[in-house]
Amino acid sequence: MTQTSKTKILLSAGGTAGHIFPAIALSRELKSRGIESALIGAASGMEAGLAATEGLEFFGVRSGKLDRSRPDPRALWRAGMGFFDAVGVLRRYKPTLVVGFGGFASLQGMGGAVFTGTPLAMHEANAYPGLVTRFFAPRARVVALADAATKMYLQGVKTVVVGMPVRENKVARLEARKSFGLETDKFTVLVMGGSQGSMRLNALLPALLERALTGKNAQVLHQTGRGRLEEVMPKVSHLPWYKCAEFVDGSAAWSMTDFAITRAGMSTIADAAFHGVPLALVPLPSSAENHQIKNAQALEARGAGVCVLESELEAELSGLDGKLISGMLSCFDVVHYSAWQQKILQFSPAGAAKRLADAILEGL
Repeated sequence: MTQTSKTKILLSAGGTAGHIFPAIALSRELKSRGIESALIGAASGMEAGLAATEGLEFFGVRSGKLDRSRPDPRALWRAGMGFFDAVGVLRRYKPTLVVGFGGFASLQGMGGAVFTGTPLAMHEANAYPGLVTRFFAPRARVVALADAATKMYLQGVKTVVVGMPVRENKVARLEARKSFGLETDKFTVLVMGGSQGSMRLNALLPALLERALTGKNAQVLHQTGRGRLEEVMPKVSHLPWYKCAEFVDGSAAWSMTDFAITRAGMSTIADAAFHGVPLALVPLPSSAENHQIKNAQALEARGAGVCVLESELEAELSGLDGKLISGMLSCFDVVHYSAWQQKILQFSPAGAAKRLADAILEGL
């Protein structure tokens, strides 16, 4: 297939890093092929800043956050107004194709595509597709999947498994550890609560990791999330081997890590798989339709990680039940961790951005 300079792709994504980073990875791949792309998302979301950092043209529209536990009619009103904003963007930008990345923040762009008759393609990151994906999938030319297990929920829809596009960049391990002020020869644990941090992981893990790792040849890098440093620092300031930062460079952080304790978003899982880092996954209990629990359970079933519930961490911290984190980190058996590493490397998404570009461009 020959693409022309007139081919323009509008990427509809926002809300969380798990939706935005795959769109950015695709935009890089399209740029390498000489294809123009732009991003449409919430005017007030993190996607605006990420697009600016990438030098990616951005169209901000009104949007709302869908909270199923406490529905807010104003969010639906903003989403409706955002739909009209998106229709205006499509009529001005005139894309050849719109690619939606799921989540409530992509609703406006994909709805605008259907309304204007613009061809639509999609990428679904999670093992269980969200409500927006399930609604628009029958209207899409193709739905590219990060996980083959998602096929069972999208019967009658054209799907192709491409993996989860990530930033395919690695940093030398010793160099990465030095950049964070860490020792170069210690077993290194990364704590990452997602792109916006996690109040519960910030509350639970410092004490558990102090109990598990004190006296061991180990160290921790804990990404707290922006504005959340004070949730953790007072608890670990007496531990020279426990480093905290509001936000870290993902490529460097994953490159220097032996083991990570994280939320269970697919973007996080994909980064870990690309770098071969075994995981203890703590699903966000309030994730839409429990998709993080499904992500964690799918990885655990394949022997590439462990699913740990927040309630289990709370029980361990209170001393009421078990030594889950302590048990996993009580000894650093090279054979054990090497086996885990080989398992998760089998799910490395290397080349996913290229496969996604091939899938959406086919037939244009």
